[in-house]
Amino acid sequence: MHTRLIIPVLISFAGISALIAPTFNRSSELTPTFIATGANTLSCMLNDKEISENTYLNAEIVHESELFYLNLWMGEGHQNRITFVLRDEEISEKTYDLDDTNKRYVTFSFHQMTCTYTSDEYYSGMLMINTYDKEQKIIAGSFEFIAFSDDCNELVRIKDGQFDAMF
Repeated sequence: MHTRLIIPVLISFAGISALIAPTFNRSSELTPTFIATGANTLSCMLNDKEISENTYLNAEIVHESELFYLNLWMGEGHQNRITFVLRDEEISEKTYDLDDTNKRYVTFSFHQMTCTYTSDEYYSGMLMINTYDKEQKIIAGSFEFIAFSDDCNELVRIKDGQFDAMF
């Protein structure tokens, strides 16, 4: 009687393990170790459309009063921009929630869209700084956010964002 129950359970467990195990192995093979070099590159998905800037990326870091600005200027004329704003923060290699227009937020403008988009307590995101080297002047990390334009009444979603830049 126990054999009738145990064999189907073992077969089910073996089948599920066979399906799951290759997924774990593949993900570890596909995730390379990221080494920041200051290569001035940026990539992300803008509303599921790939954006890649490998030629004309310029990073600018500004400390002004109690604010830290990370501007990522893109495009041949630097007409596209993502600005991360952090208040009262000693910048370090960690994750920042972009969810408060008084403390931490992001603005985004893209030349093919005539609006400027901003995160707030309703439309938020995150910035992960993986490398912040003041001596070599390299900053690198990843980001994702949802931002809204009041003027255009429009929402954008940026995901899978990565940057590696000199400042």
